Amino acid sequence: MPINLTPYLTASGGLGEIPQDTLSGIRTLAFNGGAQVQMGSTIVTIRSVFLGFFMGSVSPEGLSERALRTALNNVNRLERDLNGGLSGRQILASIPSPYASPPRPSVMQTELVLEQIEKCSFNVNSSSQRATEEALTCPITLCIPEHGVIMRNAGDSDVCTLYDKESLKHLVNTSSPHPLSREKITESMIVKENSCYFDFTSGSIKNVRGEITRL
Repeated sequence: MPINLTPYLTASGGLGEIPQDTLSGIRTLAFNGGAQVQMGSTIVTIRSVFLGFFMGSVSPEGLSERALRTALNNVNRLERDLNGGLSGRQILASIPSPYASPPRPSVMQTELVLEQIEKCSFNVNSSSQRATEEALTCPITLCIPEHGVIMRNAGDSDVCTLYDKESLKHLVNTSSPHPLSREKITESMIVKENSCYFDFTSGSIKNVRGEITRL
């Protein structure tokens, strides 16, 4: 049964102060295989990552863009409470390479992907992309994002999908695979808006080499 932190949520949905005995209980469960924590309708998984430090993750499935952003902020707050003020991302960045598990992408590689997401993000409402509502709907949030990022459907594909920026960053931060191809998300998969166009024949966004001056 998940540890219920719902009573500690504020009126705006943010996570408030958590009793130390509750935090101790979460740490104990996380050490022994992982802790499930409930915050309202959201379930967060907490796991031990390195020398008594902890990292949280939440599935974006079924969450609106706003709810996901709130959940990620709450996960960050809980991580800092569990780690003496350090976020899970800061903990990962401090892990010496001999202790890093082989499947986990390096911190440097993760940072490169996150930087590429920031460089390629754009305001969807003011975008010149002429696409259908279906093509502009993020497959994670099932909503048209305010700030979007275009990512290839696979490493060698020219067919792309629009994602909510924060949802995509969360996938990268938690080392989750590509939602469609299940490959590792890489920097080259993230492409600029002005190198893409909407193909009305296939109903999909496609990437081309170079920049498109008019879509």
